[in-house]
Amino acid sequence: MAGSFGLSITNMAETLRISVPTVLDAARGRLTMQACDDRLSAWAARVVDHLGMTVEVEGREHFSPKATYLVMSNHQSHYDVPVLFHVLGPPNGMPLRMIAKIELFSIPFFGPAMREAGFVAIDRNSRKKAMASLEEAKRRMQEGTSVWIAPEGTRSPTGELLPFKKGGFYLASRSRAGRANPTKARASA
Repeated sequence: MAGSFGLSITNMAETLRISVPTVLDAARGRLTMQACDDRLSAWAARVVDHLGMTVEVEGREHFSPKATYLVMSNHQSHYDVPVLFHVLGPPNGMPLRMIAKIELFSIPFFGPAMREAGFVAIDRNSRKKAMASLEEAKRRMQEGTSVWIAPEGTRSPTGELLPFKKGGFYLASRSRAGRANPTKARASA
């Protein structure tokens, strides 16, 4: 338990390490998407490294860094996000942002950093606001940023797949994202 707690604190510190400069750069009008991509890439690599995780990827060669994709995957762990950024984001792939529950955007430093970096907040309690968020994600994709969404709408507490929500599929049908063969990533500690 103590090891897990220490690892959680270390990874929270890694998140603050990129969140604070992102918020400060945004306040000064100096934030670029390239800086966000670089920070996210370094953060993901450090978190995966801290976890002592081995990540095996199959099919990444099917992705073009020049295309835009809608990425949908299950969400079983708090570490799905850093693993996905490590596998699919720069420098291995493409600019990538996620659609995340709106509650995360109220966390000091972390939430504003997510917003400034181009992550999309979704209010799962309001269909009208959720649809506006999906339209925002579509705009991000049209601007060349790939978007990740968990079609289950939340992290599975048991590891079993939850029923899929419609949002990811709506976004897939409304966007003109590239199509790649499925990519599989397995991570183990």
